[in-house]
Amino acid sequence: MTLTALAISSVLFAADKPDFDRDTKPARREAVGKSINGKSIAEMRDKVKEIWPTIVFEKDGKKVEYVATLDTDDGVMEIELFPSHAPNHVRNFIALCKVGYYDGTIFHRCIPGFMAQGGCPKGNGSGGPGYALPAEFNSIKHEKGILSAARTSDPDSAGSQFFLVHERAPHLDNQYTVYGHVTKGLDVVDKIVNRAERGNETPANPCKIKKATVRIKGESAAKKSEPDAEKKAP
Repeated sequence: MTLTALAISSVLFAADKPDFDRDTKPARREAVGKSINGKSIAEMRDKVKEIWPTIVFEKDGKKVEYVATLDTDDGVMEIELFPSHAPNHVRNFIALCKVGYYDGTIFHRCIPGFMAQGGCPKGNGSGGPGYALPAEFNSIKHEKGILSAARTSDPDSAGSQFFLVHERAPHLDNQYTVYGHVTKGLDVVDKIVNRAERGNETPANPCKIKKATVRIKGESAAKKSEPDAEKKAP
């Protein structure tokens, strides 16, 4: 392998995973300690590192697609993920769901007619998982129900925070990474966003994510729970 080819392969390998050693914004001190659900952010970050390489999007020549389910105070949403458009962000979301990162977190910022933002372990928009993702901007438009990555002014600063689009937002296109869309429960997005009064982005009584799970598309929840039931059997 030539030096040029080696350099290219190194870049491609690096792009397959987030920079776990790079702080999200604000500084790492904001991403350690315990989250809103009482779990250690550092421990969950370590588990994400373990899970990351096990998440595949192709097996035996066939695509493996994933559906996330957010069980919230306002109802249940199903979100189809877009690995072909934003593989890093999809892997990240799947891994965070699997380690229970989002359980108990709230939609801390809601703007009717625009979007609902969640995924902050501190519940105020200042926290993150302790690592950053490279941007994966794509051509998917920010229509109602789109799942997109929240970030700072730095394009490569996305971590765990995300937002669900309430109404078409063309100014976000190609500026934020889209990586999924709500396929069931669009009315839930309406309820979450409308908890905030216009002119006040912070809901007095924010919607909470009770449980966030992910399954392979086509796999039923019952089938997924069978192994757990067997383990609990005497």
